[in-house]
Amino acid sequence: MALALAGVLWFVVGLVAVITSDPLDPPHWLVFLGAPVGLFGAFGGGALALVGQHIAVERRWQDGRRRGIVTLSDLRPGRAGDSRQELTCRLDIQIAGEDPRRGDHRTSVGPLDAVRMVDGATFPCQVSPTVPNRIRVWLYTDPDAAELTGRYLDFRPA
Repeated sequence: MALALAGVLWFVVGLVAVITSDPLDPPHWLVFLGAPVGLFGAFGGGALALVGQHIAVERRWQDGRRRGIVTLSDLRPGRAGDSRQELTCRLDIQIAGEDPRRGDHRTSVGPLDAVRMVDGATFPCQVSPTVPNRIRVWLYTDPDAAELTGRYLDFRPA
């Protein structure tokens, strides 16, 4: 953000210098670099902020995550896009040492994963108390595996 403001200020000062200078002086092309530097700073800073926010959520997700089993029921397809379709369903979540939870959740399912989304399907899952609105369901992993890897879907409350 500071780089963007500095770039805009640099551009304005350069524009004033060019307008008020004697026409015989060489052009002040260097000051016109302020606009591209400012735009680069604004877009680059915005992109960096979005990436940083995503990384922060992923790090918080890693803290305190717990494994369990989730069962899908009452599947209701939703809006379809080019390569994905919304899916709303009831999840029965059983985490070791916690009371069973149940609720409607939604996710976006691609064509490779749609085949596995059937009523009564059971998958390993992970939940994290630091990111309570996410339930990560692992589609092709053995529930007894030491580490859950492979394709997953993130479900959020409907």
